[in-house]
Amino acid sequence: NVVKYNPVGGSSVAPGVIKNGKVVGELPVPVKEGKFFEGWYTEASYTNAVDASTVYDGDATLFAKWSDPVVATLNAKGGACAPSVSFKSNTVPEIPTPTKEGFTFLGWCTDSELTTAYVDAAATANFTLYAKWFDNANNFIILENCFFWFHYICKGRKIRTCCNRTYKAH
Repeated sequence: NVVKYNPVGGSSVAPGVIKNGKVVGELPVPVKEGKFFEGWYTEASYTNAVDASTVYDGDATLFAKWSDPVVATLNAKGGACAPSVSFKSNTVPEIPTPTKEGFTFLGWCTDSELTTAYVDAAATANFTLYAKWFDNANNFIILENCFFWFHYICKGRKIRTCCNRTYKAH
C-alpha cells in the first residue's frame, strides 16, 4: 500500500510503502517557513491525527498540519539581546538573558512598570517582556525610564526620586 504525504505548502515528502495491517512507522517531518509542524492527519480538516503506531489496511493520503508561531517581544530596556523569540504554541519558550554594561539583569517582567515578574509558562498568544536591571554603579534598581532624577542623601542613604516616586538604594 502507498502512503502519500500532502505537505500543505510545506517541503515535499516522498510517498511511503506499508504492508496491510502494519504500522506506519517513523513519519517524515516537512518544513514550512514561518510555521511549526503540528503533525500528520488523515484528512484536510485535521480531525484524526496519525503517529508512528497507526495501522493501515490500504492506500492513504496524510495531510500536514501547520501552526503560526507565538512571539515573545523582548524589551531589553537598553540592554542587548534578540528583539523577539518565536516558539510553538502551548510550549514554554526559551527566553534569553540580556546583557547591559554596568548593570545586573534581575529578570523579565510582564509589565512596563516592572512590578510583575515573568514566570516560565506555556503560552498560546503573543506577549511582551521587559528587562529589569540593577544599576551596579549607583546601587539602584531601574524601574522605569524617566526624564529627570533627583539625588540626595537621607540618614546616610542615597535616595533617588523620579516622577514623584521615591526608590531607595539597595
